[in-house]
Amino acid sequence: MDPKEIPILGREPTCEQELLTIVVGGHKQLGIDKILKVQTRFPDMLVSINGQEVHLELEVDSLSFQQHEHVKQLRRNTQGTSEGDREARLKDRDDDRPVAILCWVEGGLELQEQVPDLRVFELQSLLRTGGKISW
Repeated sequence: MDPKEIPILGREPTCEQELLTIVVGGHKQLGIDKILKVQTRFPDMLVSINGQEVHLELEVDSLSFQQHEHVKQLRRNTQGTSEGDREARLKDRDDDRPVAILCWVEGGLELQEQVPDLRVFELQSLLRTGGKISW
């Protein structure tokens, strides 16, 4: 990816604050209807995607989610057993909203193997392809 094409920064991000800058500047093109809340503790953002409120945790590398022990801050929703419900089971333990990771680099299958219900979106791929976060 040409670093000059990265919104606002014009280079690859090196920290979560720089990811936040990209998301705030280009949230509409990423499929985020509205940014409802930004905070310094987990999860980093509360956004609206297709009318649904979703928590996004920003990470430069998706594996940092595990290193920061955020998995402990999730709970599984035991309601619903259909395949369609499976994807929405991980919730913030303090409320009933789903949680996903928005990372610059998808760190591989290790995190998906440990937390199979977690949705992970790779920001550099979304920017490169013009893709959107879908819920």
